[in-house]
Parts: sequence; structure tokens; C-alpha cells
Amino acid sequence: MNQANRCKRSISGLLNFARQNRVVRQPTDLAELVAEVLRTVPAEENVTIEVDDRLEDPTAEIDADQIVQVLVNLVTNAQQAMPDGGRITVTLEDTEDEVSISISDTGHGIADEHFDRLFSPFFTTKQVGKGTGLGLAVSHGIVKMHRGQISVASNAVPERGPTSPTFKIVLP
Repeated sequence: MNQANRCKRSISGLLNFARQNRVVRQPTDLAELVAEVLRTVPAEENVTIEVDDRLEDPTAEIDADQIVQVLVNLVTNAQQAMPDGGRITVTLEDTEDEVSISISDTGHGIADEHFDRLFSPFFTTKQVGKGTGLGLAVSHGIVKMHRGQISVASNAVPERGPTSPTFKIVLP
């Protein structure tokens, strides 16, 4: 049963990645959307999630369902990167022309050799059975369909400074 469910999730993720979904933009309260996502993806044990809302205008023209999928992927990955617990910070900012969502965690960071493949389909650093390697690829596709950018800043070497990875989404 577990293997069948895993296959179902893998195929569903692949189909979502391959589909050329249309973006149906509607005015959406971004702060409210993030709060809803955090209610549906509750913090795991020993993980705290904070929201730093710096939005001047919380309304953004986005496809809310698709952005929810991106946020769920990023928050889930952040929690999984902190098996001993930690803190996730979701920062919301805007300018006149753009809105950005940054998700940082206090995990171990992303190794330099993984950056080139991070958004590639089926690339994962998780143990077998723990991930399909589609979450970031699907998220990348959704952000691109919104004519936005997704980037990551991280450091996996504690001697070089803080290891907290940050994924940043910028949408028009």
C-alpha cells in the first residue's frame, strides 16, 4: 500500500511537471495565503515557524492554488532538512512591481555540488522512499509560469558562516 501511494505521488508530480498549466491570476491576499498554508502544513516537533510580514499591500495577482503547492513544497523541505528541530522563517516583501516570499530554515545547508541540479526533475538528496526529486522541479516550473524567479542561497560549510538556506520567490 505504501509503495502504491508513493508511485501515485511520483506519477502525479511528474504529470504536474510535464503539464503546461495555465496560470489563472486573481487578486489574492498573500499574507492570508501563507497563513493558510502554515495551518495545513503544521510545524513538526521541535520546529517553529515564524512569519515576517513586511508587505505594504498584501494583494498580489497570482494563481493561489499553484503558489500554495510551491509553498507546501518549500516548507516541507525545510522541515525535513531539520531532523533535530529548528526554525523556519517566511518573509513577505513587496515593491511597486513585485512581491517576494523567502523561506529560510536553520538546517544544515545545501552542498555546493548540488546547486546545479537543485531544480532538476528527479534530483534528490533524500533517502530512498523519502522523496521523488520533483518538489523543487515542479515549484520552479510554477514560478516560471508566473513569469517569476526562484533562487536559493545557502552554505553547507559552517566555517564559512551561517548554514541557513533561503529560497526566494519573486513574482511580478
